[in-house]
Amino acid sequence: SLPNGYTAFFPQGHSTEAFSPVRFDLTSRPMSQLMFNANTTYDHYDKQIKTINFELGIKPSKSLSFLMERRYTRDATTFFSGGNAVTIPGTTFVTGTGILNLPKGWKLQYSSRFDEVESRFQENDVSLGFNDPCRCWGLSFDYIKRNHYNLGLEQPETKFMVHLNLLGLGSFGSGQEKLLHR
Repeated sequence: SLPNGYTAFFPQGHSTEAFSPVRFDLTSRPMSQLMFNANTTYDHYDKQIKTINFELGIKPSKSLSFLMERRYTRDATTFFSGGNAVTIPGTTFVTGTGILNLPKGWKLQYSSRFDEVESRFQENDVSLGFNDPCRCWGLSFDYIKRNHYNLGLEQPETKFMVHLNLLGLGSFGSGQEKLLHR
């Protein structure tokens, strides 16, 4: 009773189609203070555009920059839980980020993610980081407040994270999934 394109031999939610959607990317930096990136995926089986994403970055000064990103996913995602098919609707998110580079290797960053489908803010992240001038280590502190939605149930989450980055070697800290990753 699995939908077309699914089989019991693959993990839940994995398609057996031979080819993934075609991805188109545009990466541009027309001047040092301006960045524009875009990408989209086209599913040749469904003959539809599945995702559209774009990112705009502006750096008005050496110490200040802003990023805005919009992510759109057309289709709902279906996965199987306890033998039942569960469908999550398509999504559209807008993320805004402000970065302030402070003297002596310090950086303050704030980002917020807005869910256009739910018409609410889903995540806010404040980060204070330090990179040693020798570029061999760094340290950051993050405060993250998120709203997860699991089958219609809101599950708020607050995290405090500390990261120690050993540049060229890897990183570790609270909230990291891998101890050493390059």
